Amino acid sequence: MCPKISSLGASQMVGFTYPVLHTGSKWYVDFYALDPSRNEMRRKKFFISSDLKISQKKRKAAEIMEAVTKQLMTGWNPWVRSDESRGFIPFEECLGKYLEYVERMDRAKTRASYRSRVNILVEFIKTRVLPIQYVY
Repeated sequence: MCPKISSLGASQMVGFTYPVLHTGSKWYVDFYALDPSRNEMRRKKFFISSDLKISQKKRKAAEIMEAVTKQLMTGWNPWVRSDESRGFIPFEECLGKYLEYVERMDRAKTRASYRSRVNILVEFIKTRVLPIQYVY
């Protein structure tokens, strides 16, 4: 097996871990997600109010865990803000915006050349062990 592949943990390839409930003096749900700016996994916590009864805390934790899991499975990342104009965005979205820009160019030969270069870049990224997911 390739050493690069075998040294990676499953969470590094997926980009997140599933949420877990922690009980004690403070109840919270936490999970790890890949932070593209640091290129490492960071923990995110959601605290549960201490004013609730235990059964209500468990119900609230189950709701949070279900919602977060669905969001993570669809590609959401807590460290990537989509509401900022300058920030990390998914790589596919960036390529789409660039191709829209290319289509507005005057010369057909230039458009074809730039599209070809984007296709070459996409093929190269597919061959990488850790493909590009976010760009700034």
